[in-house]
Amino acid sequence: MLTNRITRQGGLTIATALALFLASCGGSSGSNVTLNGLAATGAALASATVSARCASGAALAAATTGADGSWSVNVPGGSLPCVIEVSNGTRKLHAIARGSGAGTVQVNVNPLTEQLVGQIAPDTAAYFDGFDAAAATGLTTARISAAQDAVLAAVRAAGLSVPSSVTDLLSSPLVAKTASQSGNDYDKLLDSVAAATVNVKLIAMNDFHGNIAPPAASNGGTVFLPDASKPGGSTATVGGAAYLATLIKNLKAKNANSIVVGAGDMIGASPFVSNITHEEAAVDILNQIGLEVTSVGNHEFDKGKTELLRMQSGGCLPANGNTGVVGVDTCLVDGKFPGAKFTYLAANVVDTASGKTLFPATYVKQFGLVSVGFIGLTLKDTPAVVTASGVAGLRFDEESAVINSYASKLKANGVTAVVVLIHQGGQTTATTLNDRTCPGLNGDILPILDKLNSSVDVVVSGHTHQEYVCTYKGKLLTSTGFYGGAVSEIDLALQPGKGVKTLAANTVPVLANTNGTLPAGFTAVAKDPAVDAAVARYVQLSANLQNLPVGTITASINRALLTGTTNRDETAEGAMGAVLADVYLSGGPASDIGVVNPGGVRADLTFKGTGAVTYGELLTVAPFGNTLVRVDITGAQLIRLLEQQWEKPNDTAKTGFNGGGRMLQVSKGLTYSWNANATLGAEPGFGARLVAGSLKLNGVAIDPTKTYRITTNSFLADGGDNFTVFKSTTNKVDSGVIDIDAFVSYLRANSPLSPPAPRITRVN
Repeated sequence: MLTNRITRQGGLTIATALALFLASCGGSSGSNVTLNGLAATGAALASATVSARCASGAALAAATTGADGSWSVNVPGGSLPCVIEVSNGTRKLHAIARGSGAGTVQVNVNPLTEQLVGQIAPDTAAYFDGFDAAAATGLTTARISAAQDAVLAAVRAAGLSVPSSVTDLLSSPLVAKTASQSGNDYDKLLDSVAAATVNVKLIAMNDFHGNIAPPAASNGGTVFLPDASKPGGSTATVGGAAYLATLIKNLKAKNANSIVVGAGDMIGASPFVSNITHEEAAVDILNQIGLEVTSVGNHEFDKGKTELLRMQSGGCLPANGNTGVVGVDTCLVDGKFPGAKFTYLAANVVDTASGKTLFPATYVKQFGLVSVGFIGLTLKDTPAVVTASGVAGLRFDEESAVINSYASKLKANGVTAVVVLIHQGGQTTATTLNDRTCPGLNGDILPILDKLNSSVDVVVSGHTHQEYVCTYKGKLLTSTGFYGGAVSEIDLALQPGKGVKTLAANTVPVLANTNGTLPAGFTAVAKDPAVDAAVARYVQLSANLQNLPVGTITASINRALLTGTTNRDETAEGAMGAVLADVYLSGGPASDIGVVNPGGVRADLTFKGTGAVTYGELLTVAPFGNTLVRVDITGAQLIRLLEQQWEKPNDTAKTGFNGGGRMLQVSKGLTYSWNANATLGAEPGFGARLVAGSLKLNGVAIDPTKTYRITTNSFLADGGDNFTVFKSTTNKVDSGVIDIDAFVSYLRANSPLSPPAPRITRVN
C-alpha cells in the first residue's frame, strides 16, 4: 500500500491528513476527489491550466495555478487514482494522484513527474486524454514505484545527485522559486535537470524491401566509400540482415538511449525469399533486428489495406487456392505469424469509412529525462504509384500540413525533439557515401521541407533509393539508400524542456567481413548468428521453387543505372526494361505494343556460368504480381502518353542521365527520338519533347487517328506513376495473366535470350 507524507509545503490539517490516509487505504471521505499541488519547472509554473481525470471517468475538472505554482482541483463524483495535466500553452506536464476511492491528495507536477508518467505511457498527453477506469486498473503500486525508480536512475545517470529530502517525486515537499522566494532542494534538482544534456541515438533505415539475404552486387549490394588514396572512392560489398543486425547491435551499444526507426517500404517489391512468404519473413527478421517504429511507404500498400493490417497485427494469410497454406507459404514458424513488433505510423493516410488514420500518426519514446516524438507518413501521391485496389477506401493528405499539425502538438505536449519519418525523398550528385556537403540536393522532398515549421528537428526520408546526409533550412535530412546496405546514425544532444542543443548524422554502411581491405574509418562486421539462422531457414523454405531453372541468357541483361552506382536510372532506357516490355507484348492478349514503367523493373539478370536463369531471379526482377492488361489507345493518345514521361509531375520524380522524368520501357518494333533541349517539366498536356514523325511501329509512322493496342501491367493501366492517359483509353481487358507467369513462359520460349538493342534515341 502506498502512503503519503503528511508534512508538505503549506502544511495539511489533521482532517485533511486523515482523509488522505483513508483514501490511500481505499477508504472514502465523501463523494469527491480533491487534488492539491504545486507545478514547477525549477521556477514556479504560474497562470497555467490544471486539469484532472480520475478512475471514475468523471468529467474533466480544471483550475489555474497561482503565482507560486500552487493549485487545487475538486472532481465531483471522482475516485482515485487520477492523472493531472498542467499546461501553460507551450508545454504540458503530468503527474499521478495515487490511491483509491475518494479523498484528498497533494501532488507535485514537474518535469520529473512527467517522466514518471512517461514510463507508464510514453505519449503522456494521449494517456491523459484517454484515462478512464480501465486505464486506472494498470496504476498499481508496483508499476508506479518501478516508474519512479527508472526516473531516479536516469537522473543519476545524467550525473545529478538526488537530495536526501526527495524520497518521492510525487509527494516530497516542493517549493518553487518565485520573485519573492527561493526554491527548496527539490526545486534546485529541477533546475539541474533542466540544464542537463541527454544524448539520444537514432538508427534509421528506409527502403529495405524485404532484402533479408545480401542483395546482388549490381542491385544494392555495392557502395562507393570515400578513400583518401583513391579520388573516385573504393567499392565495398554491403547488405544482408545478419550483418545489419550486428551493426545495429554495435551502434546501440554506444548509447543506451537508442531507437531503430524506418521511413517506409520496409516490405513490398521484395526478392523471392520474402515475396514467397507474403512478406512474413521480412517482418520476422525486422522484429529480430529491433526495428521499433516505421512510417508506411507506398509499397506497404501493394497488397491492399487488409493485408497491411495483417502485417501489423499478425495471423495467417487466408487460404486461396495454392496460397495461404500454413507451414508452406504462411505462418511458417510454429504454425503462427505474430505480426510486426514494430509500430507502423500513417499520419496522412485516412480510412475514409472511419475518418481515422489507418495507423497511429505519432509515436513518443522516453529516454530518461527527455522524450522524442516521431511522426510517420508516406508521400501524398501514393495512389499514383500503387495499384488502385491497394489504396481503395483510403485518403492520402498533403504532407507538410499534416507534419506541422502533429509537430506543433507534440512540442506543446512536452516532447523534447520531433523527428519526421517520411517516405518521400530527394537525390544529390554525390559520388561516394556520406558526402555531408550534400551536392546538388533536389527532388520532391524539398517543397515539403520548405513548408515545415520550427517544431520539426530531424527528417528521415526514403522512396528515391538515394543516400544522403544534408542540412536544409535548419533541418537535418537523411536517407540510407536501399535494400539494407546502410543505416543513418543520428546523434541528438537534448536538453529537458528546451529541445535540441546539437545534432549530427553519418551514413554507416553494412560492411560484410567478407570484404577485403577497407578505407580508413570503415569497419566490417560479422553475421549475427541468430538472425543468420533465421534467414537461412527462410532461404531453405524457398529453395526448391526459387532454384527451378527456367531458361538461359547469353549475357547479362541490365537495367539503366545511375552513373557509378548500382541504383536504377528511371530517366533512361535499359535492356532489362525492354525485355520486360517484350514479355508484356507476348504474354497478354494480342497487342501492338508492350509498355512497362521503369520502377517496375527491380533487378538485372546477371550472366553466370552457363547462363542459366532461375524462377527466383525472374521474380526478383518482377516481384509485384501484377496482371497484364490490354487497352485501346489512339496514336494521338500514345504521343501524349510518351510526353507525360517528362511533364509535371514526373519531371522531378526521378533524376538521372537524362535530367529528369520517368522513361517508359517499350517493346520491340516501337521506336522514336526525343529532343533533350526541349522543355523539361512542361505543364500537363503541353510537353513537346517527342521529335515529330519519329514515332514508328515496325518502321511505319504512328497515325494519330488510328487505334492501337497496348499491353501493360495493372498498375500502369490504372494511371500509375502519373501516366494518366491510360485512364482515358478504351476497351480495357484484364487478361488475368500474372506478370511472373508471362515472364517464365517468355524466357522458356526465347532461350537463350540476348540483351536487345536500344529502341529510343536521344537527340541533343
